Amino acid sequence: MPLSLLDFHTKPAIIASTTWRSRLSCIPTIHLQESLVSSLSTCLTRSLSSAFAGPVAIHPLPTYQLPFGDFPLTLADPTFLALFGTDSGQLALEISPRLAYLILEELLGRSPGNPPFIPARPFTEFESRLLAPILEQLVGDLSSTCSEQLGTLRLDGLHANPSALHLAPPNEPVTVASFDVYIGRQTGRLTFCLPLSLTSDLPISDDHPVSLRALIAQTTLTLQELSILQPGDIVTTQTPAGTHVMLLSAHHLLRGELVHYLNKRAVRITTF
Repeated sequence: MPLSLLDFHTKPAIIASTTWRSRLSCIPTIHLQESLVSSLSTCLTRSLSSAFAGPVAIHPLPTYQLPFGDFPLTLADPTFLALFGTDSGQLALEISPRLAYLILEELLGRSPGNPPFIPARPFTEFESRLLAPILEQLVGDLSSTCSEQLGTLRLDGLHANPSALHLAPPNEPVTVASFDVYIGRQTGRLTFCLPLSLTSDLPISDDHPVSLRALIAQTTLTLQELSILQPGDIVTTQTPAGTHVMLLSAHHLLRGELVHYLNKRAVRITTF
Protein backbone atom coordinates (compact mmCIF):
# COMPACT_ATOMS: atom_id res chain seq x y z
CA MET A 1 0.00 0.00 0.00
CA PRO A 2 1.72 3.24 -1.19
CA LEU A 3 2.28 6.09 1.21
CA SER A 4 2.23 9.76 0.24
CA LEU A 5 4.53 12.08 2.19
CA LEU A 6 3.77 15.76 2.70
CA ASP A 7 6.91 17.76 3.43
CA PHE A 8 6.58 20.33 6.24
CA HIS A 9 10.27 21.29 6.11
CA THR A 10 9.49 24.97 6.58
CA LYS A 11 7.54 24.45 9.81
CA PRO A 12 8.00 20.95 11.25
CA ALA A 13 6.09 21.79 14.44
CA ILE A 14 2.84 21.62 12.48
CA ILE A 15 3.12 17.82 12.43
CA ALA A 16 2.66 17.80 16.20
CA SER A 17 -0.80 19.31 15.87
CA THR A 18 -3.54 16.69 16.30
CA THR A 19 -6.04 19.06 14.66
CA TRP A 20 -3.79 19.44 11.63
CA ARG A 21 -3.25 15.69 11.31
CA SER A 22 -7.00 15.06 11.35
CA ARG A 23 -7.47 17.62 8.59
CA LEU A 24 -4.83 15.98 6.43
CA SER A 25 -6.91 12.81 6.15
CA CYS A 26 -9.57 14.83 4.32
CA ILE A 27 -7.23 16.55 1.88
CA PRO A 28 -7.26 14.93 -1.58
CA THR A 29 -4.02 14.66 -3.52
CA ILE A 30 -4.68 16.13 -6.94
CA HIS A 31 -2.81 16.21 -10.21
CA LEU A 32 -2.69 19.65 -11.78
CA GLN A 33 -2.88 19.63 -15.52
CA GLU A 34 0.52 18.37 -16.67
CA SER A 35 0.95 21.16 -19.21
CA LEU A 36 0.57 23.82 -16.49
CA VAL A 37 3.15 22.18 -14.19
CA SER A 38 5.51 21.80 -17.14
CA SER A 39 5.00 25.46 -18.08
CA LEU A 40 5.66 26.59 -14.51
CA SER A 41 8.87 24.51 -14.42
CA THR A 42 10.06 26.06 -17.68
CA CYS A 43 9.36 29.59 -16.44
CA LEU A 44 11.12 29.01 -13.12
CA THR A 45 14.19 27.53 -14.80
CA ARG A 46 14.45 30.47 -17.19
CA SER A 47 13.92 33.12 -14.53
CA LEU A 48 16.26 31.64 -11.89
CA SER A 49 19.01 30.82 -14.37
CA SER A 50 19.45 34.54 -14.89
CA ALA A 51 20.50 34.93 -11.24
CA PHE A 52 23.01 32.08 -11.05
CA ALA A 53 26.20 31.44 -12.91
CA GLY A 54 25.84 27.65 -12.60
CA PRO A 55 23.03 25.32 -13.72
CA VAL A 56 19.64 25.44 -11.99
CA ALA A 57 17.42 22.33 -11.82
CA ILE A 58 13.69 22.49 -11.06
CA HIS A 59 11.89 19.39 -9.73
CA PRO A 60 8.07 19.62 -9.44
CA LEU A 61 6.49 18.00 -6.38
CA PRO A 62 3.02 16.39 -6.23
CA THR A 63 0.26 18.98 -6.07
CA TYR A 64 -2.39 18.88 -3.37
CA GLN A 65 -5.44 20.78 -2.14
CA LEU A 66 -6.30 22.19 1.25
CA PRO A 67 -8.55 24.94 2.68
CA PHE A 68 -7.01 28.35 2.10
CA GLY A 69 -7.18 29.10 5.83
CA ASP A 70 -4.70 26.28 6.43
CA PHE A 71 -2.25 27.26 3.68
CA PRO A 72 -0.38 29.92 5.73
CA LEU A 73 0.33 27.25 8.37
CA THR A 74 2.52 25.37 5.90
CA LEU A 75 4.82 28.35 5.31
CA ALA A 76 7.72 29.81 7.21
CA ASP A 77 7.04 33.00 9.17
CA PRO A 78 8.49 35.38 8.15
CA THR A 79 8.91 34.36 4.52
CA PHE A 80 9.04 35.99 1.07
CA LEU A 81 5.62 36.10 -0.61
CA ALA A 82 4.84 37.64 -3.98
CA LEU A 83 1.22 38.31 -4.92
CA PHE A 84 0.39 38.10 -8.64
CA GLY A 85 -2.80 39.44 -10.19
CA THR A 86 -4.63 37.96 -13.21
CA ASP A 87 -7.91 38.68 -14.97
CA SER A 88 -9.52 35.84 -12.97
CA GLY A 89 -8.12 36.61 -9.52
CA GLN A 90 -4.83 36.43 -7.65
CA LEU A 91 -2.23 33.78 -6.94
CA ALA A 92 0.65 33.73 -4.48
CA LEU A 93 4.25 32.57 -4.83
CA GLU A 94 6.36 31.82 -1.79
CA ILE A 95 10.13 31.86 -2.19
CA SER A 96 11.30 29.97 0.87
CA PRO A 97 13.76 31.92 3.05
CA ARG A 98 16.48 29.38 2.26
CA LEU A 99 16.07 29.86 -1.50
CA ALA A 100 15.66 33.64 -1.22
CA TYR A 101 18.92 33.98 0.70
CA LEU A 102 20.65 31.61 -1.72
CA ILE A 103 19.67 34.02 -4.49
CA LEU A 104 20.70 37.07 -2.47
CA GLU A 105 24.11 35.65 -1.55
CA GLU A 106 24.68 34.66 -5.17
CA LEU A 107 23.89 38.21 -6.26
CA LEU A 108 26.24 39.54 -3.57
CA GLY A 109 29.07 37.11 -4.41
CA ARG A 110 28.64 34.29 -1.88
CA SER A 111 31.19 31.47 -1.65
CA PRO A 112 30.06 28.48 -3.78
CA GLY A 113 28.78 25.52 -1.81
CA ASN A 114 28.23 27.34 1.47
CA PRO A 115 24.69 27.20 2.94
CA PRO A 116 23.07 30.62 3.24
CA PHE A 117 22.72 32.49 6.50
CA ILE A 118 19.00 32.93 7.26
CA PRO A 119 18.28 35.70 9.78
CA ALA A 120 15.11 35.40 11.88
CA ARG A 121 13.53 38.61 10.61
CA PRO A 122 11.46 39.86 7.67
CA PHE A 123 13.27 40.73 4.46
CA THR A 124 14.58 44.27 4.34
CA GLU A 125 13.58 46.75 1.64
CA PHE A 126 17.09 46.44 0.17
CA GLU A 127 16.82 42.63 -0.03
CA SER A 128 13.37 42.87 -1.61
CA ARG A 129 14.69 45.30 -4.23
CA LEU A 130 17.49 42.86 -5.11
CA LEU A 131 14.92 40.08 -5.64
CA ALA A 132 12.54 42.32 -7.61
CA PRO A 133 14.20 41.86 -11.06
CA ILE A 134 13.84 38.07 -10.78
CA LEU A 135 10.16 38.46 -9.91
CA GLU A 136 9.64 40.86 -12.80
CA GLN A 137 11.25 38.41 -15.21
CA LEU A 138 9.15 35.60 -13.76
CA VAL A 139 5.97 37.64 -14.31
CA GLY A 140 6.93 38.14 -17.95
CA ASP A 141 7.82 34.48 -18.44
CA LEU A 142 4.60 33.29 -16.78
CA SER A 143 2.50 35.69 -18.85
CA SER A 144 4.01 34.42 -22.11
CA THR A 145 4.33 30.73 -21.33
CA CYS A 146 1.19 30.15 -19.21
CA SER A 147 -1.11 32.62 -20.96
CA GLU A 148 -3.64 29.93 -21.92
CA GLN A 149 -3.94 28.69 -18.32
CA LEU A 150 -3.40 31.84 -16.24
CA GLY A 151 -3.73 34.79 -18.62
CA THR A 152 -1.57 37.92 -18.26
CA LEU A 153 0.04 38.35 -14.84
CA ARG A 154 1.13 41.42 -12.92
CA LEU A 155 3.02 41.83 -9.64
CA ASP A 156 0.53 43.18 -7.09
CA GLY A 157 2.71 43.26 -3.97
CA LEU A 158 5.13 41.60 -1.55
CA HIS A 159 4.42 40.20 1.92
CA ALA A 160 6.52 38.74 4.73
CA ASN A 161 3.66 37.55 6.94
CA PRO A 162 1.71 34.53 5.54
CA SER A 163 -1.39 35.50 7.52
CA ALA A 164 -1.55 38.75 5.51
CA LEU A 165 -2.66 36.82 2.43
CA HIS A 166 -6.34 37.08 1.50
CA LEU A 167 -6.61 35.13 -1.74
CA ALA A 168 -9.82 33.27 -0.90
CA PRO A 169 -12.29 32.57 1.93
CA PRO A 170 -10.73 30.41 4.67
CA ASN A 171 -12.76 27.30 3.79
CA GLU A 172 -12.33 27.52 0.03
CA PRO A 173 -9.97 24.87 -1.39
CA VAL A 174 -6.77 26.06 -3.04
CA THR A 175 -4.26 24.16 -5.13
CA VAL A 176 -0.66 24.10 -3.89
CA ALA A 177 2.08 23.41 -6.44
CA SER A 178 5.63 23.28 -5.08
CA PHE A 179 8.98 23.00 -6.83
CA ASP A 180 12.34 22.00 -5.37
CA VAL A 181 15.13 24.18 -6.75
CA TYR A 182 18.62 22.66 -6.94
CA ILE A 183 21.51 25.10 -7.22
CA GLY A 184 24.72 23.08 -7.10
CA ARG A 185 24.57 21.23 -3.79
CA GLN A 186 22.12 23.69 -2.27
CA THR A 187 18.32 23.41 -2.41
CA GLY A 188 15.36 25.64 -1.76
CA ARG A 189 11.67 25.65 -2.55
CA LEU A 190 9.14 27.68 -4.51
CA THR A 191 5.43 27.24 -3.76
CA PHE A 192 2.47 28.48 -5.79
CA CYS A 193 -0.97 28.87 -4.20
CA LEU A 194 -3.74 28.85 -6.83
CA PRO A 195 -7.31 29.67 -5.75
CA LEU A 196 -10.30 27.80 -7.12
CA SER A 197 -11.10 30.71 -9.45
CA LEU A 198 -7.87 30.01 -11.37
CA THR A 199 -7.97 26.20 -11.47
CA SER A 200 -11.67 25.35 -11.85
CA ASP A 201 -11.70 26.27 -15.54
CA LEU A 202 -8.51 24.44 -16.52
CA PRO A 203 -9.39 22.14 -19.44
CA ILE A 204 -9.11 18.43 -18.61
CA SER A 205 -9.81 15.88 -21.35
CA ASP A 206 -11.83 12.71 -20.78
CA ASP A 207 -8.70 10.59 -21.24
CA HIS A 208 -6.80 12.51 -18.52
CA PRO A 209 -5.21 9.92 -16.16
CA VAL A 210 -6.61 9.84 -12.62
CA SER A 211 -4.74 8.15 -9.78
CA LEU A 212 -6.70 5.75 -7.56
CA ARG A 213 -5.46 4.50 -4.18
CA ALA A 214 -6.93 1.52 -2.36
CA LEU A 215 -7.05 2.02 1.40
CA ILE A 216 -7.30 -1.44 2.97
CA ALA A 217 -6.62 -0.67 6.62
CA GLN A 218 -4.78 1.73 8.90
CA THR A 219 -2.89 1.39 12.15
CA THR A 220 -0.44 3.28 14.32
CA LEU A 221 2.96 2.10 15.55
CA THR A 222 5.54 3.74 17.74
CA LEU A 223 8.94 4.43 16.23
CA GLN A 224 10.42 1.67 18.39
CA GLU A 225 7.82 -0.86 17.22
CA LEU A 226 8.46 0.10 13.62
CA SER A 227 12.25 -0.22 13.98
CA ILE A 228 12.13 -3.82 15.26
CA LEU A 229 9.84 -5.24 12.55
CA GLN A 230 11.31 -8.29 10.83
CA PRO A 231 10.28 -10.36 7.78
CA GLY A 232 7.48 -12.69 8.87
CA ASP A 233 6.07 -10.37 11.56
CA ILE A 234 2.35 -9.64 11.39
CA VAL A 235 1.14 -6.07 11.74
CA THR A 236 -2.42 -6.05 13.07
CA THR A 237 -4.96 -3.30 12.53
CA GLN A 238 -8.24 -2.31 14.12
CA THR A 239 -10.10 -2.87 10.84
CA PRO A 240 -12.30 -6.00 11.00
CA ALA A 241 -11.79 -8.65 8.33
CA GLY A 242 -14.27 -8.24 5.49
CA THR A 243 -14.52 -4.48 5.85
CA HIS A 244 -14.99 -2.59 2.60
CA VAL A 245 -11.93 -1.24 0.84
CA MET A 246 -11.95 2.49 0.10
CA LEU A 247 -10.84 3.71 -3.33
CA LEU A 248 -9.61 7.30 -3.17
CA SER A 249 -9.13 9.75 -6.02
CA ALA A 250 -8.92 13.52 -6.13
CA HIS A 251 -12.65 13.91 -6.59
CA HIS A 252 -14.31 10.64 -5.59
CA LEU A 253 -14.57 8.22 -2.70
CA LEU A 254 -15.67 4.71 -3.69
CA ARG A 255 -16.12 1.56 -1.63
CA GLY A 256 -15.62 -2.01 -2.71
CA GLU A 257 -14.31 -5.42 -1.78
CA LEU A 258 -11.02 -7.13 -2.57
CA VAL A 259 -11.26 -9.79 -5.29
CA HIS A 260 -8.94 -11.67 -7.65
CA TYR A 261 -9.32 -11.01 -11.38
CA LEU A 262 -7.09 -12.54 -14.06
CA ASN A 263 -4.54 -13.46 -11.38
CA LYS A 264 -4.35 -9.88 -10.17
CA ARG A 265 -5.68 -8.13 -7.10
CA ALA A 266 -8.74 -6.03 -7.91
CA VAL A 267 -11.57 -4.15 -6.20
CA ARG A 268 -15.21 -4.80 -7.00
CA ILE A 269 -17.14 -1.53 -6.55
CA THR A 270 -20.08 -1.88 -4.18
CA THR A 271 -21.09 1.69 -3.30
CA PHE A 272 -20.33 5.26 -4.41
